[in-house]
Amino acid sequence: MAAALSGATVGQLRTWRQDRGNGPILQPGLAARPALYSFRDVLALRAFAHLRQDVSLQKIRVALATLRKIGEVEHLSSYSLVAEGDSIVLAGHDNHGTDLVKRPGQRVIATMADILQEFAPRAGVVVPASTPRRN
Repeated sequence: MAAALSGATVGQLRTWRQDRGNGPILQPGLAARPALYSFRDVLALRAFAHLRQDVSLQKIRVALATLRKIGEVEHLSSYSLVAEGDSIVLAGHDNHGTDLVKRPGQRVIATMADILQEFAPRAGVVVPASTPRRN
């Protein structure tokens, strides 16, 4: 269910739970076997799947390590992370952001609304929008 809702594959979810030196990308909030993801976890996974369209997994890991280094310890669903060129930017409330990989202070245009839109993480797969359609 988490894979279908996030756009990630089951294999990606498994990989993202593994500690590769800087900690896992996302450890499910609900400790159980099989892994049980909360709604907040699914939102964070969706953001990662969205980012993977534009940047490598290594850059996502660097961005998350930078978040921790600058003291950001909230649940990952609390942050708006945006691919900007070949980097990842933490979007602020004032549409300014902090580059987590290359250039601090990069202006951000995309928002969480972009992440919640329909997207295609890989050929033949479309993840539906997470917001209700208005008639």
